[in-house]
Amino acid sequence: MCQRKPASSVAPSKCCSAGARGSLPRATLPGRAGRASSLPLTVLRRLDCVLAGTKENVLAKQGELRGKKLENLDPQLRRIAGFAF
Repeated sequence: MCQRKPASSVAPSKCCSAGARGSLPRATLPGRAGRASSLPLTVLRRLDCVLAGTKENVLAKQGELRGKKLENLDPQLRRIAGFAF
């Protein structure tokens, strides 16, 4: 699971802290486009950090359930992840 650590002690790709943002590569977008896209990407990154601990289990179960050709996988995958989004 991602944990907050000082940016100097952890590589930016493995850190979820806000202090590491300055060293991450970013695309430069003009004006509002840059501000409008940074918030959704930040939210996605934080969700990724929260779900990192259960990701392998969820992906394994997803592969197992897809083999059974079920239509709605959401309830089972949410139960394994431990979060109801």
